[in-house]
This record gives sequence, structure tokens and C-alpha cells, in this order.
Amino acid sequence: MDQPLPRGPANFVDGNGAVTRRPYRRLFRLRREPESDAQREIQFHIYSRQSELIAAGYSPEEAKRQAAEEFGHVASVTSETVRESRRGWRRLQFERLAESILQDLRFGLRTLVKNPVFSGAAVITLGLSIGSVTAVFTVVDAVVLQPLKYRDPDRIATVFSTQPQSSANFPPSYPDFQDFRAQSQTFEALALLRGVGMTLEAEDGFRPLTVALVTEDFPRVLGARTALGTTAGISSPSSAASTVILKNSFWQTRFGGDPNIIGTTVVLSGKTFVVGGVYDSRVEYPVWADAYALLSEDLVRSEGIDVRDFRVDHRILGRLKLSETIETAQADLATVAQRLEMEYSASNRDWGVRVISLTDFTVSSARTSLFAILGAAGVFLLIGCGNVANLSVARTLARGREIGVRISLGAARARIARQLLVESGVIAFVGTVIGVAFAAAALAVFLGVGIPGLPRAGEVEMSRRVFLFSAGMGIIATMLFGLMPALYGSRFNLSGIMKGETGEKRFELYRSGMVVFQVALAVVLVAGGALLLKSFQNLQSVDPGFDTQDLYTFRIDPPADFEGQPDARRELYLGIRDAVRNTPLVMDAALINHMPLGGRGVVSPIRHPNFEDVDVSVWLKTADAGFFDVSGLSLIAGAIDDFGRGSGLVVSEAFAETFFPDSPAVGEVVTVFKQVSRDPDYGEPITEPIVAVVGDALRTVRENLPEPVIYVPQKHQVWPNVQLLMRVRPGAASTFDQVSEAVRSVDPRVPVNEIRSVRSFATDSVVRERFARNMGLVFSFSALVLALIGTYGVLSFLVRQRSKEIGIRIALGATRNSVVGSVVGKGMALVSLGTVVGLAGALGAGRFIEGMLFATSSSDPGVFAGTAAVILGCGLVAGLFPALRAARTDPVGVLRQE
Repeated sequence: MDQPLPRGPANFVDGNGAVTRRPYRRLFRLRREPESDAQREIQFHIYSRQSELIAAGYSPEEAKRQAAEEFGHVASVTSETVRESRRGWRRLQFERLAESILQDLRFGLRTLVKNPVFSGAAVITLGLSIGSVTAVFTVVDAVVLQPLKYRDPDRIATVFSTQPQSSANFPPSYPDFQDFRAQSQTFEALALLRGVGMTLEAEDGFRPLTVALVTEDFPRVLGARTALGTTAGISSPSSAASTVILKNSFWQTRFGGDPNIIGTTVVLSGKTFVVGGVYDSRVEYPVWADAYALLSEDLVRSEGIDVRDFRVDHRILGRLKLSETIETAQADLATVAQRLEMEYSASNRDWGVRVISLTDFTVSSARTSLFAILGAAGVFLLIGCGNVANLSVARTLARGREIGVRISLGAARARIARQLLVESGVIAFVGTVIGVAFAAAALAVFLGVGIPGLPRAGEVEMSRRVFLFSAGMGIIATMLFGLMPALYGSRFNLSGIMKGETGEKRFELYRSGMVVFQVALAVVLVAGGALLLKSFQNLQSVDPGFDTQDLYTFRIDPPADFEGQPDARRELYLGIRDAVRNTPLVMDAALINHMPLGGRGVVSPIRHPNFEDVDVSVWLKTADAGFFDVSGLSLIAGAIDDFGRGSGLVVSEAFAETFFPDSPAVGEVVTVFKQVSRDPDYGEPITEPIVAVVGDALRTVRENLPEPVIYVPQKHQVWPNVQLLMRVRPGAASTFDQVSEAVRSVDPRVPVNEIRSVRSFATDSVVRERFARNMGLVFSFSALVLALIGTYGVLSFLVRQRSKEIGIRIALGATRNSVVGSVVGKGMALVSLGTVVGLAGALGAGRFIEGMLFATSSSDPGVFAGTAAVILGCGLVAGLFPALRAARTDPVGVLRQE
């Protein structure tokens, strides 16, 4: 009697008690080929001849050798025949397998078409899930994973100056750049960029643009190529101080992509430049540049940047040598910086250096948020797969009799499992196609409106890598939601099916586990979205220190002939201010070099007997006396009158508390070492008493603590360009034609740049946070809905499964409230378990978004308690409907069925 196969990892006991091989071992396995008749026959003759030789007196070894020699030629021919037979057999088996799979596909398609509700729900759920992941991955791939579109982008680095008391990156000075270039051993080439605002004189008026003044190695460092013309005009110091290279986007928008632009002239701030080339669309660095011109020695002197402690508006790019890395470059330039600190102690004391790859510098601000959103999309996909898995189980149970009949007619269980898995694959394929279409549409919408703060946005596209990723997601989704239902569906108890039992109980644990899994993942997403929401609310509630209501600003760029004439510039500024102030819609106007909330500023050293042995730097701003009234900064101590007459200094409250914590700041005499330049009003330090202390105005809304600021009268320092700040009458901001006319009445060559509300500076500074919050809320809400649908489905399944039991209980006197409580209790047990598991997961996941949070802990107890309350409340609602349906069960109808 044959011994039964033992239980083990390769075996299972089927519904009839028989032990057989696990069907997944044979889902796609070829049948074992029979031994070739020719091979068996030749072996028989060899063995017979070997026996005859042994009987004739040969030893077994000699008999075997002699028999092999006699049949050698025949054996080789037979071996070739056997090989051909094997190849034909395998080809036949593959054809049979392919035909079998095609049959499964055709049958699966017919089955799905006959069940549009199930098919539609599954396909749409998967399509949205896969589409979300695909859309986010497309952005992540283009922005973070793909290398920059320059030659050997890993060898391009940015160089910054640093100070030990600050984590900020500062632009190195031009003399420091020259020393870095001369003494570095790790860089093949170094280039400096300096942004300057200019005015394009065109037929339709004066238009502002930003020109990047670059040293001659810039094209070599970036490996930049042109779409038209060449870069010779900016790569040769001797040839073209008057040549400009246009950025591709500026060429398209301003000149309509005119291919005949090369060789024509443009007038920028009164100077004539020849257009020498147009970069191709891959050259986007720096993002703020519209055109590029050579930073000649004449411009270095006229711009006044050949001073070692002038660290404003510069950037340094370098191309590493083949054998060098960012780490070796950091050590190399750190050594150079130490030499400069020893040689130029007055200007370079405590100034270090930081080397960052251009890739990291470009995408670091977006990397964390993009990966967080991709993780949220991945979790959403898992929840979607869980939902489809529950739908698949329900559909498999409904087909119990069909599967039983097929088994009784001789269908192998492995074939049943493969059929169900193929049907899941069809759903996943259609869902993937819909998902890719959804991702393409979503990206078109987002990129059309613009994804705020996204670097490399122009490079986002549906590439081959994205399609491969989507295909992989489809395969993974098939495994996640299709494999287990397929294996369980092939293990129906045949005798039970014939008795009317579908074996639903064996699926209950699986479906309940899927609900716990879905709820746990939903908790992770909801908690993450709530943390981002609270963080954004904290950002929005930051008090900037002044009243931003009805406050607007624009920049004044003087014409080129005002260069080197600070008195003339000051008269121009005052004239424009007074003309704007006299317009009917403007209540008051004032001047300042850098607006609060604008994120920009200049750091300047100061000196006082209290800290004369310590180098102290503060934010330096030049303003007129009207700035404090127009902005609404509160006066804390002293008076502004002397400041308005051009004497005295005004400091912020943070300045007074930092440097004069034990005594009044008003009356203290401070020396301010202004940022130096070639202009006559630069270079000489200002030694004046502090005449007033005003409230703090934040430089950006992300500052947790106000920074020390010192205000200098415009009489002492006239900036090359300034911001005009104006407070308009309520409701008068719909048109600024009067302002433009007022500016033109003073000097028609001054372009009126974009007039912006000061509040928009705060809004623009948190665009990434707003986008992350919105995406987090979308995924959180969607995940919550899917999880609740899963909970509702399982409880409905439970009610249907236990309908007879519920009917009998009601017939025996059970109250409807007890029935409702039983069903709701079952649902709340699953939801509660999922909530506990999810909260534990959310604590760990919160650490990944910690850097995106503002004044919010990643383990905020209020957020986690609120998340648990929302999930449990929604779970209660999801369980209530099946419970009420169970309470309406007719016991008479149930007993009649029995």
C-alpha cells in the first residue's frame, strides 16, 4: 500500500483530506518529457552485448568498454536523435503552455466582462493607486534620480563660504575665488557667477531681466552647449565684454525663438551687447538668469567686487578632476581657506568653506518632500491592493460552485489557481493602463499650473523608466491582491461545495487581516497628513512683526548712467517715492534696500566696546525714516526724528536684547562696517549713536527667532537698487496704472517691475510646505476612504455569512440592539487593532518627515490622538450600516430556509 506523502512545506492537505503537492509549484511548470524510445532501445542492446561478453569470460569493466566501442557510432547518432527529440518535446510543451494561458486569458476576460461591477471597482481602484504612484515617481525620477543634463554632472560642485556660528551658506568674495582657483589641487576649472539686474530697452518699452556675469571658465565647468551660435563671447576675456548668451527659455519667450537672433544687438541698461549664442534647453543654471555675459576686469572694478570682504550675490561652480571627489575637494579648499584666514585675518577671520555637489544643491530642498510623497503614494497603493484583494476573495467565494464543478470534471487544482491568477493579472494590466493615463493627465495639469518650488520641472516627462516602473507596479499588484485568493480558491472542499458549503470561514481570517492592514496604513497616512497640516498652520500663524495688509512693493532699478553716482541715485529714489506717494490710491510710501519677508539681506560687521574683541555681524538694512511708519513696525524706545534727518541708527528689538541685555540700547554708539564698493558712499564705516529701537521684522516666515537688524539712514549708504514700499487704500490694489505713470513721470527709463503684495513674499516662502500639505491631505483622505470601504465590505461579508445564525438568534429572543452591537463590536475590534498598529508605524514614519515640519513634533500627542479619534469614528460609521442591515434580518425567512 502506498504511503501517504508527509506534510511539509511543499505539500498540503486538500479539501477531501488528500495530500498533494502545493499547486503554486506547478502553476507554470512544463510536464516531464518521457524517455526516448530510441534511447531505451540502444541501451537495451548495449546491456545485452555486455552480458554476452561477461559470459564469454570478460571482466565487467572490459565488457562495458568493448560493448561501448561496438555501439559507439550508433550511440552518437542516437544521442543526436534524442537531443532533437528533446528540443521538439520542449517546443511542444511551450506551445501547449502558451495555448493554455491564452485559454485562461480568454476565459478570464469573458468572466470579467460578465461582472462589470466587480471588474470596474477593481480596475478603478488599482488605476487610481498605480496612477498616483506613477505620477509621483515620474517627478521623483526626473528631479532626484536622473543625473543633471550636463557633461559628467557628478564632477560639478558648488563652493560656499561658511562661519562657525551659522549653518548658512554665504557667497565667497571675488578675491577668495581667485585664490581658490589659483591654489586648488582638485578642480579642473572654477567659475564665478554674479547676478545683476538690468533693463532691456525694446520697442515696447523697458523690460527688466537678470544677467549672470560669469568668468571665462563657466561654459567649460558646466559643459554647456548652445542651440545657436557659440559661447566664445564669454569664454575669452580678450574678445567679448560686450557679448551676451541668451538662456533658451528667455530666447523663446522674449524673442519668439527667432533663429536669426545671432549677431544682432540688444541694449541692456544703456550698454550695447551682441547676441553671440543661445544655450540649449538643458542649461538652466542658475534658474534666475535670463542671459549670460562675461565678467570682465572692468566690470569687476565697476561693480566694486574686488574687495575681499564683499560677499554678496556671488556663486562659484567648479569641475572636479577625474580622480577627485567632493570629499577631497572639501579638504583641499579647507586648506586654502585656512591659508587665507592667516594671510588676511581682518577680512577672512572665522571664514571657512563648504563644497556641495551641484546635484545636491539643486535638488536637496525638494528631495525629502518628494520621497515623503512617493512613500505616501506607495502606502496608498498597498491599501488599494488590499481593497482589491477583498473584492477578489468575495468574487472567488461567489464562484465556489463553478470552481467545484470544474474540479469534479477533472480540472487540476493548479490549473484553477493559475486561472484565478491570470484573471488578477488581467485586472492589474487594465488598471496599470488606466493608471498610466491618469498619471499623464495629472502631470499635465500639475506641470501646466506649475508645481511650486520644484527644481528641474522642465525635465519631468513620462520616460521609458516610468513605463517599466508602472509595469513593475502592475506585477507587484497582481501578486499582492491576486496570489492568495488564487491559491485559496483552488483549495475549495469539493464535498462541502456539493453540500452547499462554500468554505467561507477559511477566508474570514484573511479578509479580517487585510482590514487591519488597510486601517494601519491609513492611520500612517492620516497622521502624516495631520502633522503636515499642523506644521503649515504654524507657519501661517507666524507674526512677521508688522502689518502686511494692503502693503505692496516693487523694485527700482536706476538707468545705467546713474552708476557710480550715489547722490543722483538717491535723488531718483526720493523723486519716485514722492511721486508715488502723491497718487490717489497710495496712502504712504518709503524706501528700503531689502524687504522683510523677502529672504534676502546683507550681513555687515559691527563694533562696540562691549564686544570689540569679538567679530560680530548683523543684518544691515538702509532705509528712509518713513519705512517704520509705512511698514507698521512698533517703536519700542527712542525716537525716529534724528534718523529721518540722516543721523543715528535704528536697531531691532532682537539686536537690543542680544547686545545690550542689561542696559538701554538707545544712546549707545556703534560702528557699522558697511559692505564695500567702488561708489563714493561705500567703504567708510559709520559711527553713530542708536536713536531708536523698533520691533522685529522677520526675514523669512521660517525663522523661529528674530535676528538682529541694524538700520542705516539712506544718506549714509545709497543702494544700487531699492524696494519701494507703499501702503495703498483698502480695495485700491486692483490696478497700479497710477503707480506706473508716476514712475514714468520721474524717469521713463525706469521699468516698473512686478508690483507684489508683501504678504505674497510670505506665501511664496512656504509653497513647498503648502504643496506637501495638499498632497498629504489628498492621500490621507483617499486612504481613509479605501480603508473604510474595506471595513464595510468585510462586515457586510460577515453579516451575509452569519445571516442564518443572526436570524435564529433573533427568533430565540435576541434584541436587535444586541445584534447591532455584535456586528459593530466585530468591526471596531478590527479597526482598533489596525489603529494601534498604525499609530506605532506612524511614530516611526514621522521621523522621515521631521525635517519638513515647522514648530511641530513628529510625535505630537494631539495629532496622534486626533488621528485615532477620526479613524475610530469613521470605523464606527462603516460598521453601522452592515449592523443595521443585520438587525433587519427576517427570522421567519431564515427558519423557512432551514
